[in-house]
Amino acid sequence: MKKRLSIVGLGWFGMELAKALGETYDVFGTKRSVPNEESEMKIMPLSFNPEPVGTPLSEVLDAELLVVNIPPNSRRENAEENYRKMMDVVTDAIALSSVQRAVFVSSTGVFGEQKGRVAETTIPIPSTTGGRILFDAEQKFLAISSCETVILRPSGLVGGDRHPAKYLAGRTGLSGRLHPVNLVHREDLIAVTASLLRKNDLKERVFHAAAKEHPSKEEYYTAMAHKLGLEKPSFDQADDSRGKQVDAEESKKILNVKFHYDDPLTMI
Repeated sequence: MKKRLSIVGLGWFGMELAKALGETYDVFGTKRSVPNEESEMKIMPLSFNPEPVGTPLSEVLDAELLVVNIPPNSRRENAEENYRKMMDVVTDAIALSSVQRAVFVSSTGVFGEQKGRVAETTIPIPSTTGGRILFDAEQKFLAISSCETVILRPSGLVGGDRHPAKYLAGRTGLSGRLHPVNLVHREDLIAVTASLLRKNDLKERVFHAAAKEHPSKEEYYTAMAHKLGLEKPSFDQADDSRGKQVDAEESKKILNVKFHYDDPLTMI
């Protein structure tokens, strides 16, 4: 009998993850609103305001495996307080559920403005609202004692029609020309998540997902604009600041995952 996998947050990443794992697990999940078109997968309505609205969490968490993929909207009023309340409700419900392993999808944004190499063992120093929200949520998740809990921190996401070059096309005076680019393709993130769900005897609790190569922002965004036929951005040449470089090689080694897109310049 297949194990049941619940994915809380069937969005841009969660839905593709569900499709990829549909033959391996009995997959179901949640969306804020259920689409009208028919789906082979069970999709349940669930939103947070910050209390859960829609399907009872006891039903949502009726599974052996769980992926929680609910990015915070840091621009909303009381974002930190509301996300904290939501995570309190979710983690309390997980503690009472049948879940055996739960993966919380966070972000390398928890490292904020830190510089140099940041690895899985680097202690984050969040400097943005979103980073603080996620780092606090990570701690709540890791404190669950009823099941195995794992934190997954992806870098910037690329895949499908999502490409970061579109957001900087034609802009001028951009900062951080020498900062390393930290990205991960959706296909590789799915592979990492799949391994986290199936691998036995996980001793580590925090994992990264990022391509091995880190071209500079100026090199990357200029090259991508050319490939996509967009107006190239221009950077402040007086800015010699350095940014962070996300290292995920230890995570790939532990999980035995080989990326298809280890160079951001090939992510088209």
